Amino acid sequence: MLLYVVSVVCNVALWQTVFWSLAPKVNLWIFPSYKSLEKKLKLEMNRNVSSTICSIILSVLSWYVFLLRPGVSPKHVETDQPVVRFTVSIFLGHTISEILAMAYQGTLLEEKAMLCHHVSSLFSGYVGVRGKGFSYFVVMFLMSELSTPFVSLR
Repeated sequence: MLLYVVSVVCNVALWQTVFWSLAPKVNLWIFPSYKSLEKKLKLEMNRNVSSTICSIILSVLSWYVFLLRPGVSPKHVETDQPVVRFTVSIFLGHTISEILAMAYQGTLLEEKAMLCHHVSSLFSGYVGVRGKGFSYFVVMFLMSELSTPFVSLR
């Protein structure tokens, strides 16, 4: 369990680095007018880039587990799959980082639906990383992250 807690903490640091360092560079590369935007819009665009990168990573890992790991199926509900728990720790790190970004941006209370979504995601992620069962269902949940880029980039 300690390994996954350390992984979550490291992932919070990683996603904060993506948010503050990588995302602005990606945004500036794609949208040259990024540097002239007001701070709130820049932060929102940084969140979108960070979410898109994370969702692609989570989706690839989840589809890998779903397609290539025979121990993950509805028939094997009570199996421990470390790769699933590691994938969930990436998800938890990003979700915590996203909440921190919303707090910094000053939109934590404005975006009540997103805050509720993140809080319920934290609970789901906690169950996924804490428990040794439900690997199949956790993978199904994480596979849905593939839709995030389409929502973020609408």
